[in-house]
Amino acid sequence: MSNGTLVVVGAGNAALCAAMAARENGARVLILEAAPEHEKGGNSYFTAGGFRFCHTGVDDAATDVLIDLSEAERERIVLPVHDRNTFYDTLMKVTHHQADEDLAWRLIDGSRPGMVWLRSHGIRFIPMFGRQSFMVDGKHHFYGGVNIEAVGGGAGLVEAELARALKIGCEIRYATAATRLIQDRQRRVTGVEVRGPDGYEEIPADAVVLACGGFESNPEMRARYLGPGWELARVRGTRHNMGAGIRMALDIGARPFGNWSGCHSVGWDISAPPYGDYEVLDNFQKHSYPWGVMVNLRGERFVDEGEDLRNLTYVKFGREIMKQPHRTAVQIFDQKTIPLLRDEYRIKQVTKVSAGSIAELAVALEIPAAALTATIEAFNAACRPGDFNPSVLDGVSTTGLAHQQDQLGAADRPGAVRGLRHHHRRHLHLRRPAHQRSGRGAGRQRPHHPGAVRRRGAGRRAVLRELPRRHRPDVRHGVRQAGGRERRGVRRQGVSPRLWLPGRGDQRPCGRLQQRRGLAGVEDLRRHEGTVDQQ
Repeated sequence: MSNGTLVVVGAGNAALCAAMAARENGARVLILEAAPEHEKGGNSYFTAGGFRFCHTGVDDAATDVLIDLSEAERERIVLPVHDRNTFYDTLMKVTHHQADEDLAWRLIDGSRPGMVWLRSHGIRFIPMFGRQSFMVDGKHHFYGGVNIEAVGGGAGLVEAELARALKIGCEIRYATAATRLIQDRQRRVTGVEVRGPDGYEEIPADAVVLACGGFESNPEMRARYLGPGWELARVRGTRHNMGAGIRMALDIGARPFGNWSGCHSVGWDISAPPYGDYEVLDNFQKHSYPWGVMVNLRGERFVDEGEDLRNLTYVKFGREIMKQPHRTAVQIFDQKTIPLLRDEYRIKQVTKVSAGSIAELAVALEIPAAALTATIEAFNAACRPGDFNPSVLDGVSTTGLAHQQDQLGAADRPGAVRGLRHHHRRHLHLRRPAHQRSGRGAGRQRPHHPGAVRRRGAGRRAVLRELPRRHRPDVRHGVRQAGGRERRGVRRQGVSPRLWLPGRGDQRPCGRLQQRRGLAGVEDLRRHEGTVDQQ
C-alpha cells in the first residue's frame, strides 16, 4: 500500500517483515506488540533463526545470501542441492500431501527472493554449523535442508529487523494488545481496538495485518483443538500468544482453514520453565535422539529413532512422547556418541546424571531394570554393521525389532554406555497457533511447595547430589515428556551412563509418580506438565 496507514499486530519475524515491506512502499506503519519491550519478538525470538530456501549449493547461495563467506570457507562446506523440487517433495512428505498446492509453490518460489530481500535490509546469514552439519573428511557436510541461519539466531534476527524497521520510519507500541477489529457498515476493516497501559482506545487504519501468532499459550484453546492432555504441554516461546488474532478474525467472519488438530511438538528438557527463557532460548530442546535409544518409563522403545533425518521426525516424535506414561521419555547414549550431541546438551541447565551400567541407570531412573536391560540388549543384538555417515541416510540399520532403526544406526558401538534421561517438556508449533515465551527470568520464581520428595536409598541420594541446587527436584510439578528417536547400538560394557532427570523446581526424579501426584495437587500438575509452541 502507498501513503496509507497500516497497523501490524505482532512483533515477530512475520510482523516485522510485513512492516518493513509496507514502509518501503510508502505506508505509514504502526506495530503493536502485546508484550512489554523486554519480552518482545514473539516466538521468533526463541527459534534458531534457520531458513529453508531454494539453491543449488554453496556457490549459488554465496552469490546473494551467504555473501560474507570467503572462498576458503566455501571450499570446506558441502551444502546439498535444495532446489524447488526438493523443497516441494520434502514439504509434501512431512505433511502427507495435505499442504495446499498453490500456497506450497508460492512459499517455494518466494523463498529465495525473500532471503535476498532480507539481506538487502541488512539481515546477515551464515551456515548453521553447530546444528545442521557434521565434519566428514575435514569438511562440513550439511543435511536436512534448513542449513542457513540469521546471525544471532532468532533473537539476532528479531533485533536486526526491529532496528531496521525503526530506522526506516516504522513506529512501535509495546504492552499494547489488539482486542477487536473495527469495521464500517460495508464490513470493511477501518481500524483496531487495543488495550494498552492507559486502557482501551481505537486506532484508525487503512489496513490491518494480523501477524500475532497462534494459541499455544492458551491451555483452553489447546485442549479444544488439539485434544485432551495438550493443556498440560509446556511452551517453548512467548507467553503472550493467546490466540487473539485468530479470535478477532473469526469474530468478523473469517473462514477457518488448515490443520487445527495438528501441532509442532518436540522434546524439551524437563528442567525448563513453563514458558520461554530469554537466556537459554531454544537450547532446552534435545534433538540428538538419532544417536541414542529412547524409551518410556516402562523401559520400552516406542519410535524408530533413525527413521529419517532429525528435521523430518522431531515434530511427530513429540506427539508420540505425549502418548507415553506421564508424557515422559528417556534418551540413552553411549560414550562414542557423546561427541555427536548438539550443543544444547552442554548447557549448564541441562538435566543429566551418569551411572555405571544399564541396571544402575534403570534404578536411578526408577525404570524397571529388567525391562530396560532387555530393551538395550535386544537393540544391540539387532544392530548391523555398515559405514556410518551422520549427515546422510547411510542405510545402517537394525533388524528384527518392533521399532526398526532404519537409517542412522551403527552396530560398532563401543562398550561404554551413557544413559541420558530426558523428561522433556514438549513444544508445540501449531499451524495458526501462538508461541509462548516469558520475559527474562519470568517463570523462574515459583512458590515453594511444603511437600518434600522422599529420598529412597543411596542411589537416589547420589543422583540428587549430582544435580545443581537450582535443579534439585521438588514435588509440586509433574514430569514432562521427552523427544527423541532410536539410533545406534548401545553396548552394555564399560559404562558411564547419563540420565536426564527432572530439574528446577518444576521437575523431579520420575519414580513413584502416583505418590507425587498425591503430594503435588491437580492444579500444579495441570500448570506445569506440558509444553506448547505454536508457530
